[in-house]
Amino acid sequence: MTTLKNIIILTFIVLFTQNCKTKICVDNIQNPVDLKAEICKNITVPFENGDTIIYNSHSNTLCGQEDQETLDTYYIPNLDSAKYINLIAKKTNRIILFNAVDNGLISLAGDTISKSILKVSNNEITLFFNGKVIKNDSLIIAEQYRRGLDFITIKKTYFYNNGWKTMVIDTVKYKYKTSH
Repeated sequence: MTTLKNIIILTFIVLFTQNCKTKICVDNIQNPVDLKAEICKNITVPFENGDTIIYNSHSNTLCGQEDQETLDTYYIPNLDSAKYINLIAKKTNRIILFNAVDNGLISLAGDTISKSILKVSNNEITLFFNGKVIKNDSLIIAEQYRRGLDFITIKKTYFYNNGWKTMVIDTVKYKYKTSH
């Protein structure tokens, strides 16, 4: 009887762990470190002008009214460690500033710059990402850029096939309207 009980428990454990591994969610993305590196290597800054990129790694958070599937599959890459910021700087050949706590931005040198010093201009490009896990080996990620009143979103599919690969699937451009 004890052997049968152990077999049933073991079967339950195996089935439960298999289900967790196959569940489509952010926690089960294949090789997430390599994915982040691939995102950095494939950044497509759509503006020729602008010498500074302000990477807003904490934007586009969910509002809290989403169902569990949305919460499980919503993806923000959080590329604000030195490794990824350096990759972005190398790819874009621009100054990179990224979010810090309490109204500050941090440069690659580790200097903190007050956000209040920066003004919305054509020299600064704001960058943020959001995405959705389609399967644990594929995602759709939107790179979103703003410079002045111009806003451009580039959607890309990332898929794992002996390493992460990417393909642009859509680009949308629009201009904010002012009340003047």
